[in-house]
Amino acid sequence: MNNPEKQSRKATLTPLQVTAFIIQTQVGVGLLALPSQLHEKAKSDAWISVLIAGLCVQLLIFLFYFLIRRFPHANLFDMAQLILGKVFGKALNIVFAIYFICVAAYVLSMFNYIIQLWLYENTPQWFFKVLVVLTSLYLIKDRIKVIARFYVLMCSLLIVLVLIIINAYQHVNFLYLMPFGQSGFTHILSGSKEAVMAMLGFETLLVIHKQSHATQKQKLIAGTIGTSIVTIFYTFLVLTCLVFFSPDEIPLIPQPVLYVLKSLSFTFIERIDVIFLTIWVISVTTSYMSFVYTASLSLESIFKKKHTFFIWILGALSFCISLLLRNVLQIKAFGNFINLGGLVCCVGVPIFLYLVAVLFKKRQPHKESST
Repeated sequence: MNNPEKQSRKATLTPLQVTAFIIQTQVGVGLLALPSQLHEKAKSDAWISVLIAGLCVQLLIFLFYFLIRRFPHANLFDMAQLILGKVFGKALNIVFAIYFICVAAYVLSMFNYIIQLWLYENTPQWFFKVLVVLTSLYLIKDRIKVIARFYVLMCSLLIVLVLIIINAYQHVNFLYLMPFGQSGFTHILSGSKEAVMAMLGFETLLVIHKQSHATQKQKLIAGTIGTSIVTIFYTFLVLTCLVFFSPDEIPLIPQPVLYVLKSLSFTFIERIDVIFLTIWVISVTTSYMSFVYTASLSLESIFKKKHTFFIWILGALSFCISLLLRNVLQIKAFGNFINLGGLVCCVGVPIFLYLVAVLFKKRQPHKESST
């Protein structure tokens, strides 16, 4: 295992940067179709599903905090080896690497599908994927501090997105939400499961926490703020679509957020949805960056080589996998596989690791300053 003192010297992230890292990992390709996906499960109570999902994610953040307290100088991949032993831990880390690179490939595929559908239908599918991959790899080959600073800057764009979408409230009908709870608790919970899958990326806290000089409580607060902002943002998007479109219209609209914006116009801007997509592309890029970076850290923990050795290989691999997904049906089927993998890797595995650590009283000594 890596020397804790050596890791402490490398710890460079501030609590704000940890928060930004989580936000930029979570917000990505899923937000455009989320309202229609949740409406299919929970109808007009879909916004409640998002809030419940946010609460569930917060409970997982608390679990991550307890893991961090036990292993203050170890990230998720180090924890796997400390708790399960080197053989089983490395095997699990290989699974993590496969999962994260598959998520990166899915992000590329969904990104390209939306861009071709809304903007450049005749452009070859590889062209924009190559642009995202090369831009992302150029950034993540540097220190995590540089990546985090870029993420902090990009978080300001969420405010721009909110300001753009809020114009839709000139044409809404809040009666579409009535009566509250009409879909039933079972359907609301079913929608919450979909919303949790759209919020995947919160596990980043376990991956980057040892590279932060924040105290453990500050890391908990950073994770809480990050996931809370994403929950509020997603609730805002879903609620906007629910009150803008009638209950009969939403099932017919695959990307409700974009159709809301397409219906808006200003005297000096005609296609405001294009502006939104431009900002969304940046969110997709940061999300892709995070998953490739996380996969490289997983391989770094196995082979003891710097993560920069793996990022070009992983970038090429994610690109090749994305090329295999040639139509929307294949992308959606692959997305279902990703959701299942996310449930296992990002929810099930951390819970399992914590239970094993408690049962066998496994922990790592920590300094006074980390408490």
